[in-house]
Amino acid sequence: MWQCIKCGQNNDDRVNICPHCGAARSAGRFASTQGMQNTSVSSVSAPYTPDLEHAKDGKLFRFIGLILTILLPAIVLVLAIVKHDAFLSSLYEWLLGSDAADSVPFWCHAFYVILSFAALLVAALPGLWTLCLGKALRRLHRMEELL
Repeated sequence: MWQCIKCGQNNDDRVNICPHCGAARSAGRFASTQGMQNTSVSSVSAPYTPDLEHAKDGKLFRFIGLILTILLPAIVLVLAIVKHDAFLSSLYEWLLGSDAADSVPFWCHAFYVILSFAALLVAALPGLWTLCLGKALRRLHRMEELL
């Protein structure tokens, strides 16, 4: 007797394919090969229907990750544009340690753009991580199915 790794059903040693789910017998190093006969899947009483649940695994994570990847950087971009003057004057005061002048030098604007771009990239990370988690869950389930 051998036990199917997919459905857990006990089967006779003479068959290579589980009659309940259609999974192949994993004949390892210590498997008994005496009296094995090859039975085709068509002669099995209950035909194998593939389990397509893996297509749904991680779908919610992928959807939430996509939304976060778009939404969070959009919020940061809107804040960077709307609060440009306040953030730029604060940046100028922080860099030079004095009150902001009427005209802020060009290098301060360039530094503000670089910091805003870095903030956009950091804001995209939670969404990308969630998106990758959803894809990893989908692939993990596929690998479990192959075992």
